[in-house]
Amino acid sequence: MAPRIIVDDAARQHGPLGFNALPRHDQTELIQAAEGRQVRGSEGSVVHVEVFQMGSVRTSIIGRPRPSPEQRRATNPYTLDWDEPNFGLNEHERIGGVTMSDPALVPELLVADARASIDFWCGLCGFTIDYQRQEEGFAYISRGSAHVMLEQQAIGRNWITAPLERPLGRGINLQISVPALSPIISALGEAHHPLFMEPETKWYRISESEETGVEQFLVVDPDGYLIRFQTSLGKRITTPSENL
Repeated sequence: MAPRIIVDDAARQHGPLGFNALPRHDQTELIQAAEGRQVRGSEGSVVHVEVFQMGSVRTSIIGRPRPSPEQRRATNPYTLDWDEPNFGLNEHERIGGVTMSDPALVPELLVADARASIDFWCGLCGFTIDYQRQEEGFAYISRGSAHVMLEQQAIGRNWITAPLERPLGRGINLQISVPALSPIISALGEAHHPLFMEPETKWYRISESEETGVEQFLVVDPDGYLIRFQTSLGKRITTPSENL
């Protein structure tokens, strides 16, 4: 007597299955499901299979059987027909067309010479060019999660609210967090590029009982934009008397 197989599909639709007898004893071959549908791994899913064999031995398999790595490579190409959709494995999640790893604020700096600015930002300060349009004197650069756009004046379309007088960017400084200050300081020193402020250790109060510490220095780029590089020292607990 051949084993009897009961198939319960995801839609809970039961139906008789056809079998072909094989020359070998006690074997059957599943050839077609109910309502004329071919049995394929990509259509629905087998959620419960029970195999009854002679001698009242019963084996229950919960879930669809998955091919072994050897089977995937040798006999069955491992595609979405064999596996579930690949949820949650995208490198970046997008909402409204915006990659969630993109910064929400990216300053665009008008510069006199895009080449000189790239030499400073990328050659000395460790940024890299993500993309550029040389014919427009434009470059999008980044270092970690710090992103900056550089655009050369009088080539493309510039939004200018007042005459551009050096130093540019008066009244602001761009704070950039980095793992370590020493590589940047060394590169600036070798290029004989002066610092606006020497490295210092500074603690800033962020609550009544807590401070956050940084090591930082300031440097001016070729157009006068003030940049503050800093690295974190972590946080510390303070007492009210220390805040006076």
